[in-house]
Amino acid sequence: MKAAAKKYAQFLRQFPFPKVWARLQSPLHHLKSYKSNDHAHWGAVVPGLLRIWLEGAHIDTYFLAEAKRVEDNAVDFIVAT
Repeated sequence: MKAAAKKYAQFLRQFPFPKVWARLQSPLHHLKSYKSNDHAHWGAVVPGLLRIWLEGAHIDTYFLAEAKRVEDNAVDFIVAT
């Protein structure tokens, strides 16, 4: 999963944030230093970002198998919830 985390951080650096927002620092190294407005921006951006980026290979195999029990397209199910 470390490879997926690195790919996610790289994708986040390229994601088109609104121009009036400051860029989010890498969640790999700076998540603990996020302020409340960073978390608010994160919450607004993550659903769209995941819908574009997330693949089954990025998800823990056990969690993916359980999600597939609920919905055949587990990635769509995860992003929608």
